Amino acid sequence: MVPYTVAAQQIRTVQKPYTELEQRMRVDNKITHKVWYEEVSEQVRVPVPVPSCPCYSASCSCAGQAGCGCCAPKCGCAPAKVAYTMMTVTKKVPHAMIVRTPVTVPYQEKVELHRDEHILHDV
Repeated sequence: MVPYTVAAQQIRTVQKPYTELEQRMRVDNKITHKVWYEEVSEQVRVPVPVPSCPCYSASCSCAGQAGCGCCAPKCGCAPAKVAYTMMTVTKKVPHAMIVRTPVTVPYQEKVELHRDEHILHDV
């Protein structure tokens, strides 16, 4: 009998790389502006009107100038000196603040993984 060799095959395991998109979450900050109004009272100096004088204006801006008809000396019934009174005025003052709120945001990341692959090969 003549000796002969037989080609035998074996299974070999090889790791093959592949990439996959993986869904992940991260924490981000959402920036918003918070605005609110606060009522503030303050004392204001206001000129007192003279009710019996039709030519006099308490808010006259040309006081003491030549040809000014809304105050003394041209307006005869106007007081020589402007009288003032204090009045409380309420104003709304805006206040603003930046607010950071943590928010979870989804994102995708490429991940490299390895899978086992079985290959037949000759010994």
